[in-house]
Amino acid sequence: MRGREVVDVGAYIGDSTLYFLYKGAERVIAIEPHSQAYKELLHNLEINGVKDKVITINAALGGKKRTSRIPSNLSIESSLGFNYLDTNVEDGIEVEVITLEEVMNYVRDPYLIKMDCEGCEYEVINHSFDLLTQFKYIFLEYHNANINEHKKTLEKLLNNFVCWEIPYEIFMHVKGQGVILCKRGN
Repeated sequence: MRGREVVDVGAYIGDSTLYFLYKGAERVIAIEPHSQAYKELLHNLEINGVKDKVITINAALGGKKRTSRIPSNLSIESSLGFNYLDTNVEDGIEVEVITLEEVMNYVRDPYLIKMDCEGCEYEVINHSFDLLTQFKYIFLEYHNANINEHKKTLEKLLNNFVCWEIPYEIFMHVKGQGVILCKRGN
């Protein structure tokens, strides 16, 4: 990863963004939809003296451009499990949903994309797969998987990537959730 570029989808308060920089990433594009978590992300980049190495985007990632809503009382902690593409929220704060195509305007060297976005991974893979194949690595946490959708998506990934399920203690006994690392096959 040294000297390479990382796209951090679901950057939260910057913990993974800081990790990628610590491991030698030249630049990180950090995407976080929750406004309060985004403010904490900016603060953490500032106090760690790395804000010049990070492009921050306050939006959710999806397969098509639109807006979504999050409950106005959604705390930072609760945002860790909230699907920002959920269209059942009637009242709340409007959040922009951007596409991977838009994100790629900032990417010069697509090395690794991390997607911890509480459900957006399927939409992104199914709508922007050709762009994902530009990355050498895809690291994703999948959530509340519909087994058929999960298998179909994994089969799509396996056409271009070699993938491994990463044991992650928090998901050991939770069906339909886990972590996958994929490396481009060529």
